[in-house]
This record gives sequence, C-alpha cells and structure tokens, in this order.
Amino acid sequence: MHARTLGVEMLKRGFPRGYAAGVLSYGSLMTPIIPPGIGFILYVCQILKCPMGQYTSESMPFLIAVSAVTLLLIFVPEIVLWLPNLIFGKG
Repeated sequence: MHARTLGVEMLKRGFPRGYAAGVLSYGSLMTPIIPPGIGFILYVCQILKCPMGQYTSESMPFLIAVSAVTLLLIFVPEIVLWLPNLIFGKG
C-alpha cells in the first residue's frame, strides 16, 4: 500500500527506480515483523510465562541490528543497487 505513495514520491525526488524498488521491498518485508504487534508480544509472554521486561531485553540486540541495517541501506544506496547494477548494468 505504501508503494503507491512512497514509490511515486521517491521517483519524483529523483531516486533511481531500482533503489526505490529495493527500499519498498525491504520495507514491505520488514514492516510485518519489526516491531511485532503488542498483542503478539503479550500472547507469547503469557504462553512462556516470561516477564515483559525480560522479553524486551532479549529482543533488543535483534532490534538494534535490524535498525542498523535499515539505516545503512537508507544512507548507502549503493548497497541496494549493487545486485541490480550487476545484472542489468548501471543505468
């Protein structure tokens, strides 16, 4: 759904088409799992009988890693464009 607005806006602002596609694909894949919904977290904590603080502290390294990769992909677009440039050529 966000591709209709974000994709058009990225192309208007001059981002390469492949970069826009990569960012939208990454966002579409990561949005459902990061962060998990609060209902899911409460459900898992109830089943495992773990305190919410323990769950949060255990998931922090994963959230930090995903955030770091996301920021890297945003600020270094060559990473996103490497494979399309390799396959289709720079253009």
